[in-house]
Amino acid sequence: MAVADLQGLRAETLQREFETVYRRLYGRTIPGMPIEILSWTLSLSETVRAPQQAAVPSVVDLADLPGTVSLYDQGRWVTANVCARHHLVVDETHQGPMLVVEEQTTTVVPADFNVTHLPDGALSLQCAGARSDA
Repeated sequence: MAVADLQGLRAETLQREFETVYRRLYGRTIPGMPIEILSWTLSLSETVRAPQQAAVPSVVDLADLPGTVSLYDQGRWVTANVCARHHLVVDETHQGPMLVVEEQTTTVVPADFNVTHLPDGALSLQCAGARSDA
């Protein structure tokens, strides 16, 4: 029964609608059997506009990154290369120390690690002393 049908709702209307559905489901009605409503179900919906994408302000201008920075690594200060992530070449490996900078994060590559930009876009960090067949 549609919402519009609920205006001016009367017991006779509910009885008639119930018997119509009951007859459709079970092939007959039980004459003189009173009906009892055990629960009500209400379904509502509305059209919702998609939220507008807020512009995220750039915290770092990736075009103005320094070539190197001082980085405290394993108890000592070292000179680390700085690279914007989008400048990394797929399957190219770089030796740390290095900072890989993006808009909202920076990956620190320690001196004893290598970083490789994988074809799926992920960065793979591997200890330079680690065996590749391990």
